[in-house]
Amino acid sequence: MRSRLPPTTYANRSAPSSAPLISTCIPPGRGYPIFHVFQRGDEVEIVSRRTQWLRLRNDSGIEGWTPIEDLGPLADTEGRPLTVRRIERTDYRSRRFEFGIVAGVLDNDGAAGVRLTYHLTALFAGELGYTHVPGTFSSTRVYNLNLVVSPFSHLNFEPVLTVGAGYFENVPRPTLVDGEPMDDSSANFGVGIRNYFSDNFLLRADIRHHIVFVDDDNEGFTEATVGFAAFF
Repeated sequence: MRSRLPPTTYANRSAPSSAPLISTCIPPGRGYPIFHVFQRGDEVEIVSRRTQWLRLRNDSGIEGWTPIEDLGPLADTEGRPLTVRRIERTDYRSRRFEFGIVAGVLDNDGAAGVRLTYHLTALFAGELGYTHVPGTFSSTRVYNLNLVVSPFSHLNFEPVLTVGAGYFENVPRPTLVDGEPMDDSSANFGVGIRNYFSDNFLLRADIRHHIVFVDDDNEGFTEATVGFAAFF
């Protein structure tokens, strides 16, 4: 399986290593025992990568994972240097679309939703959001179009700010309560945090306050969610 990150010089190259020893493990991770050790001068194929780990295969078909930082200088079969670039946070931004699933509460009622984000730049993104609250006395649907601002995208735990507008639907359950449906425009603002735990996925947590413009009065609702998202 190949990485979905932008192609770099490591892809499908054979690379005799000049490092004295390359210790590998299965699966990738610092806590796993060493599976095999490649010797200096062994010709290995870099099969794939997972964030900062490379999967290597030698002529005998033995495979194992090793961190990029443990590799010495590499060369191709003709002796030309090979560079294996570390994945930086900007690589995540090279994929513009992000789809997320979240769950949490909206004013003490259970809520679930989806988020579709398009990254305009490293600083700004646009987000379409939908949240459904199947409450005991009423069913609520929230639709939002938000601007997401990421002023500290270089951090491992990245804080974000959101502001946007949307539409708020609340339909009382007729068998339980006698009430009028509410369909009104809304605005929201909030904060969140992101953690990129692999080259394809991130964890997210958000808290947002919604203001629903009801006739001459306003109603406020607080939404808190956690979830994950995938890049494509």
